[in-house]
Amino acid sequence: MASSQSDLMRLLESLRTADGVETIPINQAWPELSLTAIDLLAWMRSLLLDAQLTAAEPKKLRHRLLNAAACVNRGASRLRLRISAIWSWRHELTTAFARLADLPRPAT
Repeated sequence: MASSQSDLMRLLESLRTADGVETIPINQAWPELSLTAIDLLAWMRSLLLDAQLTAAEPKKLRHRLLNAAACVNRGASRLRLRISAIWSWRHELTTAFARLADLPRPAT
């Protein structure tokens, strides 16, 4: 465990002192990451989820959707998400992915 902690500290130190990259103090990075996660959850609720899950708390979303009983498989230059047939929230997750695929692509 000490080895992984020292590896993490070395990585964070290298990120903080990387050449050509604007340095972000570690204490400022965590709030930024937390706010980004909150934004992603809010957009997911408004664009991808049904009415029942739109008002769900983050804990409920984490339990029902983000901790999916699934496996990522690679084949024929494609990634596939295989969702367990007995998982009770599989329909909500597949609906969310279908809605995500149907969103218009941003203009470049």
